[in-house]
Parts: sequence; structure tokens; C-alpha cells
Amino acid sequence: MNPPVADNQKKSKLSQWVDAWERAHLATASDVTLVIQFPVSAEERDYLLGKPEICSLVLASPVEAEAAKPTERCGFFKTGWEEWNHPHQMARKIVVFGSHPVSGKMVLSALLKGSLTIYSHTLLGWHSLSTLAYVFRRLMSRLSVDRFVPQRNEGRRLGRHVAGLRANPMFPVEPINNRIVIINSSLASGGAERQILETMRGLQQRGYEVILVCEDLDSDLDRQFFLARFEEEHLQVRRLGDFNMGPYELPQTSVPFNLLAYPNAPDILNYVCVIHGLRPSVLHLWQDQTSTLGGFAGLLCDVPKIVLSTRNMAPHRFKYIRPYMHGLYQALVGQPGVEMHNNSSAGAEDYQKWLKLPNGQIRVLRNGYQLADLPPPSLQNVTAYRKRLGIPEHACVVGGIFRLSPEKRPRLWLEAAKRISSQRTDIHFLIIGAGPMYEEIMEEGRQAGLGGRLHCPGTAKDIAVCLKAMAVFLLTSKTEGTPNVLIEAQMLGVPVVATLAGGVPETINVGVTGIIADDNPQSLAAAVDWVLTNDAWRENAAAEAPEFIANRFSHDRMIDETVAAYEVELG
Repeated sequence: MNPPVADNQKKSKLSQWVDAWERAHLATASDVTLVIQFPVSAEERDYLLGKPEICSLVLASPVEAEAAKPTERCGFFKTGWEEWNHPHQMARKIVVFGSHPVSGKMVLSALLKGSLTIYSHTLLGWHSLSTLAYVFRRLMSRLSVDRFVPQRNEGRRLGRHVAGLRANPMFPVEPINNRIVIINSSLASGGAERQILETMRGLQQRGYEVILVCEDLDSDLDRQFFLARFEEEHLQVRRLGDFNMGPYELPQTSVPFNLLAYPNAPDILNYVCVIHGLRPSVLHLWQDQTSTLGGFAGLLCDVPKIVLSTRNMAPHRFKYIRPYMHGLYQALVGQPGVEMHNNSSAGAEDYQKWLKLPNGQIRVLRNGYQLADLPPPSLQNVTAYRKRLGIPEHACVVGGIFRLSPEKRPRLWLEAAKRISSQRTDIHFLIIGAGPMYEEIMEEGRQAGLGGRLHCPGTAKDIAVCLKAMAVFLLTSKTEGTPNVLIEAQMLGVPVVATLAGGVPETINVGVTGIIADDNPQSLAAAVDWVLTNDAWRENAAAEAPEFIANRFSHDRMIDETVAAYEVELG
């Protein structure tokens, strides 16, 4: 079954996979749809289509599929690796060449087309599973509700295997000195992504080689929100899919436990591929899913230093919690070379309570900012921006920048706005952001009679202009770690009003640069009105806020503490 390759050439990646398939005595299987997750040549593609046992192909890109003859025998992956256009006919057996896990959604579509079995190769060899069982496993790995799976059981079972990994790592890698690999889900328009930018910039200036790997940069434009900034700063960004390894590129290992029994094994092994591809001396993992599964992978590979960077309150407060998080966090935190951080005291305390860890076990590493990175925009630019939105020249603006999702409580924000508008007709309201509640908030604003006084232009890249268009910044979140938007508002001298949520009080010089209000519309409206009617206080807040932020959230201090956490000597 081997595709053509010249005698004097190294075997192509496809040849390696075919060879692995044949060694496992699986090549005799007939009625196969072959899924190839890496580019192949036209010669290789045509060779495979000529094999009688191969019914159809799924190729890495639409360009490859469109060039095939007949085209209906070839499907292709869409961007993001979460969906595919499958061929006109799917075989009863699916064989995957590549290490990237196939999504449950993709296999479900194949199941509906008649595919019954999926064969894939992990670091532990070939294994097969019915497509129905595969879909079920992937679904269970994504569920966050206890009624389907006891929330902590999977993490506890995985955690039992963590203890011996430092002494007996399954896939040890020889690290490259001074190389730091940061892994995050994407470069979406969030505070964590902004802090990754600041961290990488500072570390690179200190002489480290820093590489960011993102799980998803392609499924939608928001996932690439900060990508242009990283490219401007000449910071290295890679995609998780770049590390699709061949079947013999990793060391063979004796398996002390059945890792494949866990629904999240494909994700863990995907991180292993990244670690083997980049060989970091420090693995810095951001946010909960990446920290837990990536931390486990880091121990499998014996990475010397693993940093788990949490950015909010504990995940049991959010819908994104996963069944494995609690047990894996508990097991990882006590391991040599593993350190856990949070960017607020409130967040660190919340995680410690949730994980039943002693006080001080989780280090507080506050965010860092460079005031020069958010220079005040010109009055001309701010005036032009307000004019584009239809805000009158002399109107006061109450603004907010947040995702329109339940944890940010946009409905509470709107209720406060309605009370403010009933008392003052010169107030306009500006919400910067997008999210699942966008349409309903806009409709409720129209029904409340705000009409042309409520402006919701979506996300924005020039945050400074948006903030300087506001007279006061209002945040109504139910849960927050370290809200970057409050820090950025104060950097530009905009006073803030916020609810008492998580680390919010740690970002404000309460009474001087901002006010904490009770989380009800009356208190919020009253606090905003007080700020707007006290010109002297507002002017003093504008003068004091930048110095307060510069002292508490110094960029140099953040990089010093990050380097200290790594405990790696510069070469």
C-alpha cells in the first residue's frame, strides 16, 4: 500500500503513516475512508485514490480536494479542525493519519453517513473505537454538569497517576535552555490574551526565547483579535495543529496505565506533541483547561518547570468547568517544579478554598501594564469617534467594555442605565463588546426607550479612544478576577463604578479613583450620578488614577516576578 517515493529520498510523512498502518496488520481492511491531516502531493493523492480498498479521502485543505479527480471522493478539513466537508460517500471504517484529535461533531456527521468504526494512532499506538462510542467520549469530555458524570471522578483517577511521573516520565524530552512555551486557547479579545502579549514582550526583552501556541486561531475572526499585535511585536505564535507528528517521531514507551481510557486522552497527547516539537525548559499554561490537561502533559514529558496561570475565580463558578479540573489541579499543585498562580488575591483565595489547599499555596502575580502602551488619544480622534456613533458633542457618556454574557450581567448594566436615563436626558450609553446576549440587550434597550442613546458598536481595537469617549466607566460583573478594563480606564483617567466582584476592589483606589456599589440598579445609578455631578472629585480621580495603576500594576514588577517563578538561569 506504500505510496511512491524515490529510493534516495527520506520517507514522506504519508509513507511513515502507511508504514505504521501496515506494521499493525491493518492495511488489509477494506471499505476505508482515509483522513489525512497534513498536506500530500498530487501524486500521493492519486495513488491512494487508485487503491481499491480506499473508498474516499478527507484531505487537509479544500485546495487539495478540489484538485482531485473525481472530486466527490474527496472531502476536506475546514479551518479550526472542528469541522469537515466529508466526501459524498463515507466508508464503514475511518482511518486517521495524523495526531490531531477528530472532533465529536465530525465523527457524528460520519456516523450519520454510515461510518461505524474509527481507527487512530496516538503516542501509545493504534486503537479502534466505534464511532458511536467516540462521539460519546468526546461529548463527555466537554460536559460540565454533574448529572452526567460525577464532576471530580475523572480528575481523581487521572490524578492518581500524576505522583510517579517525575520519577518515571512516559515521554521525556531534552529541554532547550531559556525556551519558554506559553499555551492558551486563542488570541480572542480578552484580558488574559492582552496579558500574554505583555508577558511575552517583557520576557523577550530579558533574553528569553518565548513561543506562544494557541489551540484555535482559525474558527472565527474573534479568535485572531490580537494576532496582528503579536506580529507587529515580532512575537512567535504557533497553532496547535502545526504539531501534527508522524507515528515514529516520538519515543516508544511502556505504559504504566491506560491513558486511552480517559475521554481527554487525545487533548493530553496533543499537548505532548507540542512539548516534543518545541522542547521547552518552562511550560507556562494559561487558564483552566490548558493548565490542567497541559500540566499533565508537561509531567508526562518531564518539563523542568510548569506554571499554571489562573486568571479568574475558581472554575466551579462558571459553565466552562470540566469534570477533570478539580482532581488534576489537586494532583498537579503538589508536584516538584509545578507552580500555580492567580492574578488577584481574591482569585487565589477562591482556588485555595475550592481545592482545599493551604493559604499561600497559590502565588499572587498581578497583571502588568506599560502606561506608554495606552497613550491618551487626541481630542480630535475622540470627537470624531463620538460623532460616528451619533453621540452629541456635549453629552455625558456612561460606558462599559465587556463580553455580553451572563457572568458580566449586561442586563443589570442596562437596568442601571434605564434609571440614570430617567433622571438625566443628557446621558448617552456606550457598550463595547459582543457575545451571546448582544441581540437581546439591544432589543431591551429599544423597548426601554433608550433608542438612539444606547450605542453598541461591537468589539473595538482602539480601546483608548473608546475609553476617553466616556465620562465614567461602569462594570456590573457577578464574578471577576482582575478586570483589565478597570485598570485601563484608570490609566486614561476615567473614573470607575463597579460591583463588589472577586478582585475588583484590588484594581481600584476605592473612594479616590472609583466607587464600589451594591449590585442593584438603584445603587449603581446613584453612584454613577454622584460621580457625574461632582466635578472636583472626578478631576482629582483623573489625576490620581494613572499613578495608582503605575504603582500597583507595574510591568517591570510583573516580569521580575514571572522570571522568579520560572527559576531558570539565563544562559
